[in-house]
Amino acid sequence: MFREVFLFLCLYFLTSINLFSQNQENIYLSGNGTDKAHSITKNGDNYLICGSTRLSSTTSNEAILFEMTESGIIVWTSIYGYENSTEAFDVCSSASGKIGLTGYKWTDFMHDPFMYLVGTDGDIIKEEYILDNMSGIGFSVIEDNDGGFSFSGYSAQNGTLGGQVFLTKMNNYGDVLWTKEYGDTPEEHFYSHIQTQDGGYLLLGTQNGFMFNFIWREFHTTNSSIYIIKTDSHGNEIWNTTISGEYNDLAKCVKQALDGGYYILGSTQSIGAGSFDMYLIKINENGELEWEKTFGQSDFEYGYDMCITEDNYLYCCGVSRTIETESVDIYIVKTDLEGNMIWEKYLGGEYSEYGYGIESTSTNGCIIVGATNDISFGNGSYNLLVMKLNRYGEIEKLENGDFLDISVFPNPAKDFVYINILKDYQYSYTYSIVLLDIMGKELYRQDNINDSFVLNVSQFTTGVYILVINDKNDEQYIKKIVIQK
Repeated sequence: MFREVFLFLCLYFLTSINLFSQNQENIYLSGNGTDKAHSITKNGDNYLICGSTRLSSTTSNEAILFEMTESGIIVWTSIYGYENSTEAFDVCSSASGKIGLTGYKWTDFMHDPFMYLVGTDGDIIKEEYILDNMSGIGFSVIEDNDGGFSFSGYSAQNGTLGGQVFLTKMNNYGDVLWTKEYGDTPEEHFYSHIQTQDGGYLLLGTQNGFMFNFIWREFHTTNSSIYIIKTDSHGNEIWNTTISGEYNDLAKCVKQALDGGYYILGSTQSIGAGSFDMYLIKINENGELEWEKTFGQSDFEYGYDMCITEDNYLYCCGVSRTIETESVDIYIVKTDLEGNMIWEKYLGGEYSEYGYGIESTSTNGCIIVGATNDISFGNGSYNLLVMKLNRYGEIEKLENGDFLDISVFPNPAKDFVYINILKDYQYSYTYSIVLLDIMGKELYRQDNINDSFVLNVSQFTTGVYILVINDKNDEQYIKKIVIQK
């Protein structure tokens, strides 16, 4: 048996572990607190999804990153930040196979924005923290045309709500080449950026508005405006502009249009039918408004993310909150490239569901990621949610299958590895674990373990080890563990 495990690892050297459960069509992850997905992006034929979880703690967030096939099979999962509260907000793939991941890590009573360069198996290759003595969050990361990466977010003095904008350029090895800061006021927050057709960058956010709190408290000042900055390829500002009405206007996502202009998605209180409406606008390459559309009814509709399909349609993803009950539904709008609505869908039920990220599928449907407070699938107050729609807005079943839900942390480890096994919440099973060295030699075995187990690795030297978990059906689940002394 272990010879086959060894050969498998030599050929692929992948993490094969699954933390997820399934109910009807959708996929869920549930830890001990708040679990949610913030972003999804394509990775070849598969998808990368990032967010936060509390699989190992009820008091501290951990960043989660996993790869999933279009049909819903989880390829690998990695968790970061066991010792410090950590949350991932955006992820990107690259032609080199490396993955960019950004968010924040709680360090010395501050949010410290990070950029992780991650390998194809989810292990961190390099990590960078940009701001000195400043609090901030990384919200956006992309692969640049030269094969490197750039990421952006906001920075602020510790203890303040507001901030200014930063953009950091890195090469393919994760070395920081430059960092630029922008903004004339201490009340600017940027959530999305793209590399433009001329090799420069377009940064998008909100001026005088704070969009990081819960959806019904997304601003703390009136008259917030959509704020746009255009730079050259070295991050030097070329122009900036604001788009605003009489009340609050907020933006979260920007995409390049085929004609050189840009699509922007956010929310507006200045026009439309409701207290807030989803807001889709088109600007030209100089930042001038070409058209604007609002979607929603008499309640609150917020726009968070959008994608463009191969057959040239837009999917706009967000949430809708009713004033009377404060329940939240996922809100999806499909439009043509002129912003004309094809259809809209409110996805939810008895509980609240949040749609934070969206990506198109090979059949021109979409996959939505977010969260739900339906806790019937686990122990947390919110569960991470993955949902798939066809091109007509109908829910398609994700084929996640019947897997063990396993969390192994911290990884890398020094003295102890904590193993949590979550599969079926109605029954308790026992499992066996085996620890192998990289040559496939058995170092440790324990049979009849329950759902939680602490593995003492203090006696092992620095290196790479293989953890094999066997369930009652003799199915094997393999995890690479790194021990660092």
